[in-house]
Amino acid sequence: MSDAAKGLPSSNIGKYIQLLGLLLALGVVGSSYMKKEGGEAHSAAQSSGDSTGSPAGGSRAERLIAALEGKNTISLAEQVRPAIVSVKTSWGSGSGFFIRKKFIITCKQVVEHDPEKLAALRKRVRRNRQLLDLEEEKLSSYQARLKQMGRGSSKDELKILIHEREKHLADFRFRQEKDELDLTEQEKALEHPVITIVLADGSEQRASLVQMSQDYDLALLTLASVQNSPVLELSPSDLLLRSGDPIFIFGGSAGPEKRVTTKIFSGYRRVSVRNQMFLQISTEIPQDKIGGPVLDGAGYVRGIATGTVQAGKGVGFAIPVERVFDEFATVLQQQEVKAML
Repeated sequence: MSDAAKGLPSSNIGKYIQLLGLLLALGVVGSSYMKKEGGEAHSAAQSSGDSTGSPAGGSRAERLIAALEGKNTISLAEQVRPAIVSVKTSWGSGSGFFIRKKFIITCKQVVEHDPEKLAALRKRVRRNRQLLDLEEEKLSSYQARLKQMGRGSSKDELKILIHEREKHLADFRFRQEKDELDLTEQEKALEHPVITIVLADGSEQRASLVQMSQDYDLALLTLASVQNSPVLELSPSDLLLRSGDPIFIFGGSAGPEKRVTTKIFSGYRRVSVRNQMFLQISTEIPQDKIGGPVLDGAGYVRGIATGTVQAGKGVGFAIPVERVFDEFATVLQQQEVKAML
């Protein structure tokens, strides 16, 4: 009998023994349950190809926590900012990032001319020019009528009508001139396409299109004028994303706080006619962040934000970064060989 039991009144010894037995039983059951749960979780991780249960250097959770320690959205933005750029063309804009020195990855839709959009712009310019001419003729007729009218309420009403028409026509003319200018620039750009890269420091450089993917919304650019460009880091192969993990979507607009959107990784999903695998994100991708990197909490690049997949409000997608090295393997491998020489 234990010393604690000896100190108890004789009438309570039986109760003490019962209580001690119950606690021991609960301990065994709890230990058995935890082992069972742990085994199931480990089996699930193995079946999904996630070998992060207890890798060298700590568990996945420990490694992620260690990577996140002392960081927040602002500090992460400042850390990766030099590798993220804005991409501008005559027909659109978006974001991109350095995947290798001198090489930028972005979305094909950012740098590729869209013939349907250009055709729609041509049609709008032509139609609105006709409407604008009709409005100007109508306004001229009102003004001519006003000169022939004598004093009275009818003349005052016509003055008000002419004033409103002039305001409307001025707005209409402003929009038409803007559309006509855009159309002229886009048609010129078809003959001599220009891709402008805005670096993190605000400076602008001309980029060249190296290659566009046939299957994915991806384009590879090169920036020969930048010698020591920082690049975003790929994640270790055993540190897989899991549903519910925080992710960060970066764009190339000014100001680190404005350039990043913090959301949740919803999981992997196959979409589109080709049944391609995408990262599903708990937000729609805004235009200025298309082509930008999707990072995990440790700052590793996980994907490229795309707007080609439409799946309803509040849902967005990113192309897994691994596809970049599948689609542009030859070019990137040649660059690595040159760097070693």
